[in-house]
Amino acid sequence: MVEHRTRVMITAPSSGIGRETTLIFASSNIDAVLISRSADKLATVADTATIIRVKAKNYVVNLVNVSWVKEKMRQIVFDFGNIDILASNTGMVYTATLSQKPLSGWQQVIDLNLTRAFGCIQRILLSMRQKNRGKIVNVASIHSQQALANWAAYSVNFSDAALLPKQAVVDKLTLMLSPGVV
Repeated sequence: MVEHRTRVMITAPSSGIGRETTLIFASSNIDAVLISRSADKLATVADTATIIRVKAKNYVVNLVNVSWVKEKMRQIVFDFGNIDILASNTGMVYTATLSQKPLSGWQQVIDLNLTRAFGCIQRILLSMRQKNRGKIVNVASIHSQQALANWAAYSVNFSDAALLPKQAVVDKLTLMLSPGVV
């Protein structure tokens, strides 16, 4: 019988919370799929995880292009196998007051912070439901509960992002974290 190794998919693992999350999972003997737009930074994190003796595979994906997310998630599951844990960590800030923020800046933040989370969760949740197991950890922001001057799009969409994984609560698959600004 082949032993199943636990696999985590981590978005934005190159630095900060994502990097530390990757190293914590690696030290717990959990293989990792690492998704980021920077190949060099991904390689450094993957090399560190590999030293800990877990399998780490990099996927350079610019998650701002939300039309790619669903296909990329399908490809990753095909390449790496079913994902047991999704650590959804990607986020961006576009600072300006509501009256000064162009619609394009607002939409870019919404697409990356909210629509990207939806696309990743939707595809991975499908395979988790088929296996009847899995966990989704969605890193939002403390600003989903508290407004910050000039960060309207960030605060508003992370309040929505904080609610998004709660839709999967019925499946007992989610955990939501809201750290402060990093």
